Amino acid sequence: MSEAPQPITVERDDPAPGMTWTVGIIGAILLVVAVAVVILIYRAVSHDQRMAKQISPAPRELTMLRAEQEARLGAEAHWEIRTEGERSLVIPIEQAMETVVEEAHNGGTQR
Repeated sequence: MSEAPQPITVERDDPAPGMTWTVGIIGAILLVVAVAVVILIYRAVSHDQRMAKQISPAPRELTMLRAEQEARLGAEAHWEIRTEGERSLVIPIEQAMETVVEEAHNGGTQR
């Protein structure tokens, strides 16, 4: 019977502590600098976006849509065809609110 060969063990010295500290400190400094740069870039872009949204005028399409909607809210009562053969009465918003309040006071709907 033969015995299993014994593993060869070699004693190794620890790495030089001065080099380990140097690499660790340089790595930590680079990490802090990288994070600071990313934060500065983010804040600069965020500030530019905020200023562009606050200072720039509303797009022309949005302004036109808003004007059209406000005109429709204050327009005279008229009939609109919604779908084929189905009509609905469109009334000004003020008149609509008065009608809703009036119906609520009367305890039901009047149509």
